[in-house]
Amino acid sequence: MTICIAGKNEIAINTMLFIKERYPNINVIGIANAADKGVNAYFRSFKWFLNFSDIPEVALDDIYEMENLVFISLEFDKLILPHKFLSKKLFNIHFSLLPAYKGMYTSAWPILNGEEFSGVSLHEINRGIDTGDIIEQVKFKLDLSETVQTLYKKYMEFGTTLIKKQLQSLIDNSYYKFPQPSIGSTYYSKKSINYQNLSIKLNVTASQLDAQIRAFTYREYQILSILGHKISRSYITNKQSNLPAGKIISEDEESMKISTIDFDVILYKDKFEEFINACERNDLKTVKRLFHHANLEEKTNEGWTPLIVACYNNSFETAAYLLTQGADVDASNYKGTSVIMYAKNAVLNTGNFNILKLVLSYNPNIFNKDFHNKDIFEYLKDQSIGVAEYIKNYKHDKIS
Repeated sequence: MTICIAGKNEIAINTMLFIKERYPNINVIGIANAADKGVNAYFRSFKWFLNFSDIPEVALDDIYEMENLVFISLEFDKLILPHKFLSKKLFNIHFSLLPAYKGMYTSAWPILNGEEFSGVSLHEINRGIDTGDIIEQVKFKLDLSETVQTLYKKYMEFGTTLIKKQLQSLIDNSYYKFPQPSIGSTYYSKKSINYQNLSIKLNVTASQLDAQIRAFTYREYQILSILGHKISRSYITNKQSNLPAGKIISEDEESMKISTIDFDVILYKDKFEEFINACERNDLKTVKRLFHHANLEEKTNEGWTPLIVACYNNSFETAAYLLTQGADVDASNYKGTSVIMYAKNAVLNTGNFNILKLVLSYNPNIFNKDFHNKDIFEYLKDQSIGVAEYIKNYKHDKIS
C-alpha cells in the first residue's frame, strides 16, 4: 500500500509525520503545491519537509495508475479528476462544514457572513468541487474576535486531528459515509475576493465593517488601509452614529473614530513595527504604551515575535514585561528557532545570563527541536559547554 499526501502547510506535514510514526511499513509519497518553492516562511514548506525527510516527491501524473493507493488532499491546489485514477480511495479535508462554503476563501467568508460556527469536513473526492460524500465533520464555535488567521489555525488543528482519527478506516475501507444535502449548500469561487485589490466597504453597519477587518487582516499577507491609514483592528462602540457612514469623527496618533450605518467604530492604526522597534531598544515605556495595540504572537517578516526580538537583543526589562503579560515562552520563528535558543544567543553575544535565567524561570521546553531536528544542547556542543551546563543545572535545581 502507498499513501500519498498532497498539499501544504502544517496539516500536510503533521499528517505525514503521524503516518510515518504510526504506520512505518506503509510506503509514503508526497505532492507539494505548485507555489511551494521549498523555503520555510510563515508556514513550513511541505516541499522542504519531503526533501528533508527523504520522502519521495512525485507528480500527480505519476500516481494515476498506482494500485492500492490512498490519496489524501490537504490544502492541495489542483483539481482532482477521479476518472484518471486506478484507485478509488481519494479523500479531501475541506475547511468548512459542507455543504456550506464549497470552493475558496473558507477562512474569510464565514467571518464576513457573521457565522456563529464553522468546521472541517473529511469527504470522498468526486467529479465536483467539494461535493463528495461526507465521512466525518468537526464543528466548532467562532469567537466574536475571530480573525482569518485564528480561523485558519483552527482549521489546520481540527483537520489534522480528524484525518488522524479516520486514517485507519480510510486504509481498510471501513468508514461510514453519507451524501451531502442540497439544503444550505454554498460556493465561492477564486474570483469572489480580489486580494490584489481589496476594497473595504464603509457604507455598512459597524458589525459588517469589523467583520471585514477581521476577515482581511493577516499581517504576513496584507494589512488593510482605510482612509489613508493602515489598520490593525477595530472596536465597536455603543454610541449610535450621527454622521454619514464612513466619516471620520475624531482622530489621534493611535486611532480614529468613524461613523457607520448604526454605531461608531474605533479603528486602531497599525503600530506593530513601532512596537517591535521598542522591544529591540528595550524601550519599556513605549512597549507599555503600545501594548494594547499589539498581538504578542504576531511575527515580523523573519518570524520573530516581540519576545524573540527582546531576547535576542538582550532587552531584559522588555522581555520580563512581555512574559508577565502572557507571551509564549515556546514561540519560534519560521525555522523553528525557539525563544530559549534566542536567549542562549544573547548569552553568547554579551556574556550576560540574565535573559536566559528569566526565560528559564517560565519553564520553557528546553528540548524543543527546530526544523533541522536540533535542540539547544545540540547547538551548544559546538558553541558553549558552559551555557549548556548552566541550563541543565538550573532545571535540575528547580526540579529538585
